Amino acid sequence: MPLRSNAYQQRPVRYRDRLLASVFECATTIGTGKAVKSMGELISRIIRGSSSRPTRFHDERGNHVDLVGARYGVHALTTTILRLSIGYRPALPWISYRAINAIDRLARPDWRVLEFGSGMSTIWLAHRCGCVYSREHDQSWYEIVRKTLRKRKIGNVQLKLRAESVYTDLSEYPDRFFDLAIIDGLWREASMSSAISKVKGGGWIYLDNTDLGLTAVPDTDCQRAERVLLRAVSERNGSARYFVDFAPTSFVVSQGMLARI
Repeated sequence: MPLRSNAYQQRPVRYRDRLLASVFECATTIGTGKAVKSMGELISRIIRGSSSRPTRFHDERGNHVDLVGARYGVHALTTTILRLSIGYRPALPWISYRAINAIDRLARPDWRVLEFGSGMSTIWLAHRCGCVYSREHDQSWYEIVRKTLRKRKIGNVQLKLRAESVYTDLSEYPDRFFDLAIIDGLWREASMSSAISKVKGGGWIYLDNTDLGLTAVPDTDCQRAERVLLRAVSERNGSARYFVDFAPTSFVVSQGMLARI
């Protein structure tokens, strides 16, 4: 086979160099947008928290990630840098890594899944379950997800754009219709209240970001949704498990809850 020209061989190298330079620039400006002057400053920025948490290894309730969860930090940091530098989005739900693993073990090919808030999770769920019924409020994001589903020839997703007035209306579905509901969009208390009666006995609900905004607002939408879910768990003699963990494309620890009701 003849050798390719030098010009052809150099193009991938230049692209690689530009990519690495972009990733490095993103990595060295985490948190402030300003370049760091030393490795110590870079490490400090990577770990540093905010007004809502002591460090990136704590959620907004002050819980710190354990050693098992901390091992996902490298992947979270890498995907965060790639998302910010080149727009890369891994085909994973943007929730706790251990919640992803738990749902992956539970999911069945005949499951019907309700999803408030579409995204990469929609694609991931579609590969594991029978049908995904996803609701989205944002027009531009809806178009991105819709085009991605079409490009990947995924046909078992019912993606619907819904305004706030009808976003949580599930009257078109019978009670105990879904095997799993994921609450990760806006209006979470209302979404949770609507979803509970639509999930089968022994079915599952995942509520993301149960720690969100607690340091800024005494009673957040996520916190109210959490109380609604915990009440359903108690009434149905179910169970609940919290995850304090990193998530793909988010190098900061957050909390989520997976409940069986």
